[in-house]
Amino acid sequence: MVSRRCCERRLAPILRISFLLRVRHKLLNFDLHANILAICSRCKTHRILVMNVIMPTAMSTMHNEEELRKSSAKTAKRGLSVLATMAGEHPSVKSNAEAILDVAVGNKREDGDSTPIEYWTSFFDKWGYKDEQKKDISESMSIFLSSNYDK
Repeated sequence: MVSRRCCERRLAPILRISFLLRVRHKLLNFDLHANILAICSRCKTHRILVMNVIMPTAMSTMHNEEELRKSSAKTAKRGLSVLATMAGEHPSVKSNAEAILDVAVGNKREDGDSTPIEYWTSFFDKWGYKDEQKKDISESMSIFLSSNYDK
């Protein structure tokens, strides 16, 4: 079993390289899908990919300065792009996105696995997300789910 920390160390450089290559060489369709999939299949790195969307999304409404808001929104958009590469490939991406949406809008699930709900409820509580941040996160997850799964 590969540790979470090990996977984080492996994934971070891949994401940085992907971003740098896209910016420097304008490779909008540069595909690191296979590397990301290989790393994420061995651990719970998919949660980190989701966090790379929801945390900057929440921060975009928490910042007081416009420049910081824009920077957070840009980071969230990049996170969505990376997360979209995993859509359909790793089942827990969808289940975590649905759980985040449920937590953000206050839905209670009675059926199915409650583990993702419990995890994300704890996560939201830990970071103190308020209604405004939850609304933005729910919008982001709704767009992600409808763009990648409702076809």
